[in-house]
Amino acid sequence: MKIIFNSDLLFATYLVEDRLPKAIFEFLQACGEKGHEICIPETTLLEFNRKQAEFVEKEIRNLRRARDLLDKYEVKFDDFDGSALISDPNLSALIQDAGVTCTIVPPTLEDFRNAHRKACSREAPHPPDIKSDEMRDLVIWEIALRIAGSENCAILMSRDELHTHHRGDQEASDCGLIRCDSFERAYELLSIETESGRVIRQLIATVIGELIAGDDLPLRDGAQLVSIERPVFFDTDMGTTFVSAESKFSTGTGTELTATISIEYAGTSVFSIKFEDAKEGDSEIENFSRDIAEQAVSTADVVDRKRDLSELIGE
Repeated sequence: MKIIFNSDLLFATYLVEDRLPKAIFEFLQACGEKGHEICIPETTLLEFNRKQAEFVEKEIRNLRRARDLLDKYEVKFDDFDGSALISDPNLSALIQDAGVTCTIVPPTLEDFRNAHRKACSREAPHPPDIKSDEMRDLVIWEIALRIAGSENCAILMSRDELHTHHRGDQEASDCGLIRCDSFERAYELLSIETESGRVIRQLIATVIGELIAGDDLPLRDGAQLVSIERPVFFDTDMGTTFVSAESKFSTGTGTELTATISIEYAGTSVFSIKFEDAKEGDSEIENFSRDIAEQAVSTADVVDRKRDLSELIGE
């Protein structure tokens, strides 16, 4: 999976020299171990570089003051050039040092055009009362949508209100973009890209439209599956498979739905789905179950296996 960063979750309050802050570095290591790839929009890179350049200048000024103080008290020292001692950090190299692939993604002309239109027209994902028309936030949004659309799923790491507001849920859902505002949440979100998580995500994708169309669950246009925990699979004698898991959905209205889900399926065909112990936020929801399709499996194989087993045990 590709993971896209806004600058606010790469933020450091000091000059980064040989390693990114601990929380960032450890998350990047985890991504590298799972084979994920980091994507840095060029807009993010420019913002990171601008802030780090301020820290570089501050360090150079500190060295100059130190040199002047030594001169004042006639302390002997080897002369030095502060600007030659301190250099700007290389974000891409720092990320790769954590053992993860990193790509810098420049915006396309289409990204700029879409961002310009949305900024001027206050289109989604703009929150209705936002005061800023920051083009840079919208450019990152367009890059994230483009990457997610090409990959069928991607994560945008950002705390920015424009990136996380539920007005963007529909557009994000259409492209498979999942938003994450913390590293703690990001570890949780990566559960959908485990082998079992991908299976469940693909099954949910085939029925999410039907779930949204009903009134039993608080899922609306833009709803997405965002995490899976403790999945358990088992096969039946009828040739189908059951899977149960702890799940979390964004509802498309700015809230989250948590539930234990159970799905019966064969191949890519979902026969039934259940939501139990469900909550929207802190509010409990009645258990929900729905038959999606009739089972189209043959019992012939079951009969043959029972006969073989009877012969094997001598009955």
